[in-house]
Amino acid sequence: MRKEIDRRSAAIPDRAERIQAALDAQPRYMKLIASLCDKSGQTLERVTAGDPTLFYDGKTLRQLKPEELDARSPTSTQITWFFITEMGVHLMAEIDGKAAMFDNETRTKIAEIDALSIR
Repeated sequence: MRKEIDRRSAAIPDRAERIQAALDAQPRYMKLIASLCDKSGQTLERVTAGDPTLFYDGKTLRQLKPEELDARSPTSTQITWFFITEMGVHLMAEIDGKAAMFDNETRTKIAEIDALSIR
């Protein structure tokens, strides 16, 4: 079966260009997560959910209180993304031109990248 998949995929015209176009068209948060995984030496398996109730201030990732959620404007909502690698569940949050990767259980920062260079 694998041989047939490989044969058919090799026969697709301009396959490399199609793959690159698909990667370029990914949402920005996916590109940030992929870059964080690369920097940390992990392999992204899948992105699971975005959570607007988590807030990252550049130092601490925390759950917002109900009154903080109510006071936020819809345009200032920050989304923290959950994703899975071979090392478990992680989170990605972005602020002030930086994106950071955290361990889901400990909330320890694993990696940080310059987010301004990723479009």
